[in-house]
Amino acid sequence: MFDRIRYKALAKERLTHHWSYLAGLTLIVLLLSSVSMLFSWIPLIGIIISIFIAAPLSMSLNMIVKKLFLKEDIAVNSVLEGFSLFGKTLL
Repeated sequence: MFDRIRYKALAKERLTHHWSYLAGLTLIVLLLSSVSMLFSWIPLIGIIISIFIAAPLSMSLNMIVKKLFLKEDIAVNSVLEGFSLFGKTLL
């Protein structure tokens, strides 16, 4: 059975002292993804930009959250880690 109270306490413990950092990185990813969405009105170019920018950025954000959960160090350049795994991210 899912223990909501336990998982909530674990999440709070992991996010202690990292709220602002994670919020800042999320804002950067959202802003960069929004730029790619500006081109969505152009049929082919919008899709290509979305695939090559928004997908790796979303992967980067997922990797940051995973690192935070595993108590690993997170750097500002972590926002770009999804681009190094672009092939896997694309698949």
